[in-house]
Amino acid sequence: EALNQESGSTEIGFQEGDQVTLDELLHGLLIYSGNDAAVAIAQHIGGSVDQFVEMMNQEALELGATNTHFANPHGLHDDNHYTTAEDLYKITQYAMSLPYFMDIVTQTEYTLPPTNLYTGERTIYTTNKMMDKNEPVYYEPYIEGIKTGSHDEAGYCLVTTAQKNGQRYMIVA
Repeated sequence: EALNQESGSTEIGFQEGDQVTLDELLHGLLIYSGNDAAVAIAQHIGGSVDQFVEMMNQEALELGATNTHFANPHGLHDDNHYTTAEDLYKITQYAMSLPYFMDIVTQTEYTLPPTNLYTGERTIYTTNKMMDKNEPVYYEPYIEGIKTGSHDEAGYCLVTTAQKNGQRYMIVA
């Protein structure tokens, strides 16, 4: 199921039977927006995509994100998948308090090690051009990650933080 995403979906390119760690999947999801990684994580943590989505919705409610409803783990379009900037702020504030979250989302690249089926390393790069020093039009040295997303119905979306002069700012767009 993780390998059968929508046409045009961002994927890491795992193959059926690949043995990867949860850490590798998290890097693939949070740095590169790998939708195949999102589904694999959902299956691993929730037992199924549907059960994981239920867990996501329950967690959102517990965080006070009352105008959010998830329909899938990757954010691809579904009429029943929606949120608000305020709710994304609440969810992101919580995520930033979790161990390793900021360590992952502030990385601009990550090299996936070989797997049992893929003998070479694969380097993935952030989708946040504001973090990429090779993107001089967009690069901003104070940006510290978080997550980009896009599809035809939602357009281009961004949750990011910046830190300057001891102050941290969050942008949800």
